[in-house]
Amino acid sequence: MHEIKYQAYWHESKLMTLVDTIEFSEGGIRVSDGCAHTGWAGTDCTLRQYAELKDSHGKEIYEGAILEAVFELFDDELKTIMDAGVVVFKNCAFQVRTFEGHHEPLHEWEKLSEELKVVGNIYENPELLQKG
Repeated sequence: MHEIKYQAYWHESKLMTLVDTIEFSEGGIRVSDGCAHTGWAGTDCTLRQYAELKDSHGKEIYEGAILEAVFELFDDELKTIMDAGVVVFKNCAFQVRTFEGHHEPLHEWEKLSEELKVVGNIYENPELLQKG
């Protein structure tokens, strides 16, 4: 069974919280963290869906996560390369949009990397996007 979880980035408070309830109504999608925040998705907050994967350190991976990955390649000799990108939901699947602009399946990054690490997200750490 799939584990469906969301986080919400609240624009005004610039805070990331877990989502307690999502309510679909004629006015849109109403979101609450069950505590201090209630508002409309898209206006008051941005929803981030859980990708059902964790990084090498056990941290959950959500849409908008900024990842770094270390891969070891064998091409006559062992080469270690590092890549980075942002988790996006595209073509009905979670993918990594690399800083070079390529889209690669997230599950392959998780399976093939020697180390996969969430280093931030596009909402709380936009400065990390400029490094790429």
